[in-house]
Amino acid sequence: MPSSARITVTRSPEGVEDWKIRRADEIVQGLGIATAGEPAPDEFSFSFGDLLQAHQSERLLCAIGGLSDAQAQWEVPALREGTTPDLALIAAEVQMSLCLD
Repeated sequence: MPSSARITVTRSPEGVEDWKIRRADEIVQGLGIATAGEPAPDEFSFSFGDLLQAHQSERLLCAIGGLSDAQAQWEVPALREGTTPDLALIAAEVQMSLCLD
């Protein structure tokens, strides 16, 4: 996943379980968009790179995996021919995988 990928989250679309709404709250708090205990805005956006640079990135990656398809919209830029992948992610000391349902 390139660090420039954008993720737009809708906090509580109709029919989403409460625990998934809490995952959205955890993400904004972890990214510093909201303070501890404060709910997420109805909609918010951030880059995947922001997530990787966050203090507790592993916990936030798990929270992203807990969002429903109705909550998260991913915008992943396509690599143009002749370009290289994001070297910062390749050089990371710890490889993390992200599984989305």
